[in-house]
Amino acid sequence: MSDLLDVKPALEHSIKLAKTYGARIVLMYLTGRRLIPREYVEYAKAERIQDYNSAYFASLGDGTISDLKRRIEEEGVECASYSYIGNLGDAIKACRQNTRVLMLILTLPRKSHRGAFRTGSFKPKMVSDLNVPVLLVPT
Repeated sequence: MSDLLDVKPALEHSIKLAKTYGARIVLMYLTGRRLIPREYVEYAKAERIQDYNSAYFASLGDGTISDLKRRIEEEGVECASYSYIGNLGDAIKACRQNTRVLMLILTLPRKSHRGAFRTGSFKPKMVSDLNVPVLLVPT
C-alpha cells in the first residue's frame, strides 16, 4: 500500500493536467518476468487458461491500479490501463500501438530512495530515448 501512497502526487498532478487539456490517463503496471506461484499455475491449468503467464501478471496489474483508476474516474477523467511484462521503453512502445502517448508522468523517489533511482533497474536513459516528454513528480 505504501507504493500506492508514493504515486499519489503524480496521480493528482496527472488528473489536473488531464482535466485542463481534456486528455485521457493511461495507467501502466510494469513488471519484470518472475516466477508465478505454483498455486496459480495449478489453478490456471484446472481452468484451462492458455496464456496463464500473461493472465497472472494482468490480474496483479488490475488489482494494483484499481484504486488509482477509481480515483481518476471520480474526477470525470477518462482512464485506460495496461499491464506489461518487460522494460519501460518497450511498454511505452506497446502502449503507443493503441493510444497516443503525449507525456509520461513518473514519481520521483524520496531522498532515501534516490540512490536506487540512479543505480537500480531504472536509468534516466530509459526515458530520454522515448521521444515523449517526461514529468517527474516528487513523492
